Amino acid sequence: MDWSLIVVLGAVVFFSMGMEGITGFGGTVLALPFLTLLLPIGAAINIIPMMSVCLGLFVIAQNRRLIQRRQLLTILAFAAVGIPLGIWGINSLPETVLKLILGVFVIFASLRGLAALRRGDNSGEKSSGLSRTLQYVALFLGGIFQGAFACGGPLFVIYASSEIKDKSAFRVTLSCVWVICNSIIFLRNLLVGGVYPEGFWSMWLCIAPFFVAGALIGNALHKRVSVSAFTLLTNIILLLAGLSTLAGALGGIL
Repeated sequence: MDWSLIVVLGAVVFFSMGMEGITGFGGTVLALPFLTLLLPIGAAINIIPMMSVCLGLFVIAQNRRLIQRRQLLTILAFAAVGIPLGIWGINSLPETVLKLILGVFVIFASLRGLAALRRGDNSGEKSSGLSRTLQYVALFLGGIFQGAFACGGPLFVIYASSEIKDKSAFRVTLSCVWVICNSIIFLRNLLVGGVYPEGFWSMWLCIAPFFVAGALIGNALHKRVSVSAFTLLTNIILLLAGLSTLAGALGGIL
């Protein structure tokens, strides 16, 4: 076991799970560009979603009464259509093309959300700045990218941030989405076989303490963040996620 690699991976996991603990999303997309530099892409794509499931179950256990069922079912309905297309797409379309689309769309949405806040919308209303039609487009694309890279979260957030105003309800509802979607992908990978490289499970256990620490700290910080700060942080994470995804795609082209 390369312990220097474990420490670096642990730092990435600690930060990404800490941010996801605060906002309820963003861990996978923030971590993925760094993980693909350190691990084979098969391991990189799967390591964070598994931990996202664990974190999601913890959040749901604490706040299950706040789950917004109507919004949850809407997200899952579009995801159910998009995920199979994403699974097909990752095997049929160039990875860089898919990441370019994801990066551009997320950057566009985050900039519009930040512009809405600058105009004085500190309550979180219309935080995505998009019409209902484009929100549904974002959900559909989110399903595709969830199936392809397990990182459709920023696109789901575009819809959720406009429909769910309470930050705790926002977080627990999205946690339900991650648990359901990532569990389906995880079970598919187990049934297909050959997805997880040799040594994956021992590596996963070694970085688990970093995950636990990040999740606990993020959960504690969530309770201290105001609604306006939460909305601002959500859009900043969206912007960073979009930029990191776009940079990874352009790096693959160049």
